[in-house]
Amino acid sequence: MAFSLSSSYFCLHTTVLLLCFGSAVRAGNETHQLALLQIKAKITTDPLGILSSWNSSLHFCQWNGVTCSNKHLLQGSISPHLGNLSFLRALHLQNNSLGHEIPQEIGRPRRLHLVGRIPEDFISLSKLRILVIEFNNLTGGLPPFLGNLSSLQGLLTTSNNLCGSIPNTIGQLNKLYFLSVGANMLSGLVPPSLYNLSHMKFTGSIPASLSNASNLERLTVAANGLTGNVPSLEKLHKLWWLSISANHLGTGRTGDLNFLSSISGSIPSGFGNLVNLEMLYMGDKRIPPSLGKCQNLQSFALSQNNLSGTIPREIVSIPSLAIYMNLSRNYLTDFLPVEVGLLSNLGRLDISNNMLSGEIPSSLGSCTSLEYVYLKDNTFKGSIPMSLSSLKGIQVLDFSHNNLTGTIPKFFEEFLLLRRSNLSFNDLEGMVPEGGIFKNASATSVAGNSKLCGGMAEFHMPQCNFKETKSKTGSLSMKLIIAAASGSLCAALALFSLFLFLAKRKRVEPTSSSRSSEDGKF
Repeated sequence: MAFSLSSSYFCLHTTVLLLCFGSAVRAGNETHQLALLQIKAKITTDPLGILSSWNSSLHFCQWNGVTCSNKHLLQGSISPHLGNLSFLRALHLQNNSLGHEIPQEIGRPRRLHLVGRIPEDFISLSKLRILVIEFNNLTGGLPPFLGNLSSLQGLLTTSNNLCGSIPNTIGQLNKLYFLSVGANMLSGLVPPSLYNLSHMKFTGSIPASLSNASNLERLTVAANGLTGNVPSLEKLHKLWWLSISANHLGTGRTGDLNFLSSISGSIPSGFGNLVNLEMLYMGDKRIPPSLGKCQNLQSFALSQNNLSGTIPREIVSIPSLAIYMNLSRNYLTDFLPVEVGLLSNLGRLDISNNMLSGEIPSSLGSCTSLEYVYLKDNTFKGSIPMSLSSLKGIQVLDFSHNNLTGTIPKFFEEFLLLRRSNLSFNDLEGMVPEGGIFKNASATSVAGNSKLCGGMAEFHMPQCNFKETKSKTGSLSMKLIIAAASGSLCAALALFSLFLFLAKRKRVEPTSSSRSSEDGKF
């Protein structure tokens, strides 16, 4: 039997009740009839006459809103319009044959909350993939049988009153990729079995109590769904590894990076021992120069952070950086500091997808350990520095989408380890080299440089028209040679004429002297 009351008038505290009675009803169970009549007796107003048929003249299976059956009554799916019952407090749908997904709209009623413990009947839901029971008033602990729901992919129990520890059986859920148990009263250790769930993601905030973990040496919570601010880490003097990348940390406001500093504004002494610092999505802010005090850093990643401002000189002056520096996909401006040349041990540099300008500093050639250099999608100008010829170990080089000018340096052909080169979409000119990496068109890109010519046919560049240039150059040279020769000939003739004049004059002067002497004798 199913019982429903349909009316345009709803109380402020609505209850939807759908029941099913079995074959005993068919036999005329008066207990059910009396129960229904008692329900009718409590109804004081029925303007539409919904309950008018509820009397002893008819079998109660024929009453309006009452259905009797030996089978489960309701079939089909749950309507999402249940979400419009804003004052719904309880919903009973047991003993039916409903299928399909439970609509997400059913969570709209603010007054509809789950209370009590997580029922053990859930153990029979072998095909359950996602269980979302967050923001309720559930109590008790997380039952161990949840680990037997082998199809479970997502378990969200955030914001309840659950207590106890996370059962070790959760680690059996090989398909679990999303686990959210924050904002409860859970305690104890995180089961080691959870670390074997490669697809699992934690959500919620990093607990403030982490600040008291004075013996913590390494913290890795990267690639999860963590939100909120990172608590102060100034007391974690033994911390040497911090990886919190690929989360959604920060609020986009000033102070998101305060966890790096103590109250006085200086970097905590523990941060000076960090070997690897990774942060992601920290809001719109600048890189604090004080991070340069972390003189033991080996890698530094602040990609995709909405960072603005300049790259502090203090950051590119940390000599211990040897693995990588990744500042890509931000809004950094101004120049790449010349101090970058101090990173002689750095293996990878990625400052792509920013708004950096100016020329590529020649000091970059001092980073002789570089194997990967990504400068793409900036506004660098000028020619490619000749000092980069010292990067003998370079494997990948990407200078694409800038405003670089000049020719492609010939020393690129001498990079024996270079396996990927991208110089596309600049303003380079001249002939594309034909040796080294430029023999492999699939490993090299020079597209988008309208002044380049030559190279392999696969580059689809125009032929270099040097004949006309040589002809013009030869003609000009010939003219210069003729002009120079003519000038020299004229000068020679002038000198020769002067020489003859002086020689003739010299011969005339002695004759005149001898005649004067002879005249004096007489």
